[in-house]
Amino acid sequence: MPKISAFERQPLACIDMDHFTLMNNDLQKKRMFLFLQGPHGPFFSQLAIALESYGHTNCQIGFNQDDKIFWANEQNFVTFTLPLEA
Repeated sequence: MPKISAFERQPLACIDMDHFTLMNNDLQKKRMFLFLQGPHGPFFSQLAIALESYGHTNCQIGFNQDDKIFWANEQNFVTFTLPLEA
């Protein structure tokens, strides 16, 4: 059985969310985070949940089914439906 790193088990364990929130030195200011494309897997969804726990809002624009599979909150998921033109 292959070894699974701590990052793969809990990718957000490497992020200090207290520092992330305090970076702006403005605890009252809530932000809206837009997720477009990123790594396949639960990372974006877990990050969004952590941000929501600090009072921020978020949304993901999904370009494919993988984006939708891993996104936990369907209410914040928007499927990209415009035609892709070269």
